[in-house]
Amino acid sequence: MNPWVWRLYVCVGVVLTALFWIGDPVTQAVIYGVLGTAVSVAMLMGRWLQRPQPAAAWWLVWAGIQTSLTGDVVLGLRTWAFPASTVLPVVENVLYLFSYVGLAAGQVVLIRSRSAGRDGGALIDAAIVTCALALPLWLVAVAPVLAQPDQSSAALVLRLAIPLADVVLLVLLLRLLTGGGTRNASLYLFLAAMCGWLAGDVINAALSDHGHVQSYWGGALYCLCYVLLGTAVLHPSMAQIAAPSDRDGRRFTVRRLVLLAGMSLLAPGLLLGQQLVRGHVDAVPIGVACMVLFLLVVARMAGLIRQVERQAERLSELAAKDALTGVGNRRSWDAALDTAVAAADRSGQPLAVALLDLDHFKRYNDTYGHQAGDQLLKGAAAGWLNVLRRDDVLYRYGGEEFALLLAGATWADARSVVDRLREATPAGQTFSAGIAHLAPAETPQELVARADLALYRAKENGRARTEYAPSSVAA
Repeated sequence: MNPWVWRLYVCVGVVLTALFWIGDPVTQAVIYGVLGTAVSVAMLMGRWLQRPQPAAAWWLVWAGIQTSLTGDVVLGLRTWAFPASTVLPVVENVLYLFSYVGLAAGQVVLIRSRSAGRDGGALIDAAIVTCALALPLWLVAVAPVLAQPDQSSAALVLRLAIPLADVVLLVLLLRLLTGGGTRNASLYLFLAAMCGWLAGDVINAALSDHGHVQSYWGGALYCLCYVLLGTAVLHPSMAQIAAPSDRDGRRFTVRRLVLLAGMSLLAPGLLLGQQLVRGHVDAVPIGVACMVLFLLVVARMAGLIRQVERQAERLSELAAKDALTGVGNRRSWDAALDTAVAAADRSGQPLAVALLDLDHFKRYNDTYGHQAGDQLLKGAAAGWLNVLRRDDVLYRYGGEEFALLLAGATWADARSVVDRLREATPAGQTFSAGIAHLAPAETPQELVARADLALYRAKENGRARTEYAPSSVAA
């Protein structure tokens, strides 16, 4: 789309919004209708020209806007043509309420498209901010409605439904912002438009008994919302608004921490403010909000602790494994060997170690390349793992050298295991092996030294063979 289209829309929208601020009621009604029609056309144009995916998200948002505009038409009829009607107010409120269904459903589709997976942390963050902001919304929009006498049940439900729908919409907006996905100009414009929508609802609720003042401020915010929403769908970045991102939406940043801390302090701040200004407080809603915020913060902390524990386990696993072959590395071999020697000394059970060295590995690398050498190491480790006994453990000792820890293995058992490994070695390669059994009062270092001497002798005697170590390092 040519950039002049959305720029022209912004310029015209800003001018009309400014005229709304200074116009009389008739002028305001005309401008409001023009901007409402313009945003509807802009959404259809943006959908047709840019083909954003998923298409259902934008059709649902468009349906929500259209339903709200239809409610505005009914409001105009009630105000200008049929002021005594008792049916039109009900139709008007029902249409406004159903407009939230389209807006909320569209955002749910966007969130699912932008998210690579389930992110419970972002959902709890959104719930914390929503709970904090829902408290002043309750005090401004809901509590006065509940306090009014002589209301029918139907009227009470309709008057309370829109503030509650605002809360649902706020949850989705915050989830859209805090979750993963691409962040671009279109997304921020869309979020700003929805925030303008919610602000208009709050203004209307707060000034519900002030006649034209209410329609003036609420209408101005809705006009601004239409300008922002139309710009969002006409902006070139609209096509990527639902695209996932490589950015990790699960990171708990300092900005997010500051935001959540501020939101958590909002409820006790309102408590202190009411006590200082009015001398009494709305104890029930503020108390409930404080309890819910506390539980949400505890749930978020528990999630962060679990995440840290999982990362620690993963790091520990990575630190103990060889990155290329996936078997244990030299560090884990040293730790496992110390443990195995101590256990064998206590139990008196035999313990054998075997050192394996792929024959002529340097020549293989020089002939076929280092990538082929890496594949040989990986293939050898994978093939050997398939033929080991249940309690045998394979480690990469270094380079082309591997180590086997054979708990409870006699000389015959150890020799049998190594012979099976020869048959499982890929690409027709061979290896030399040295085996040593733990002697009484022998240290792990002495045991490995004897196995290493046996391996050296296997290489000296022609390779592709297994040698058994003498009973002591001195021998």
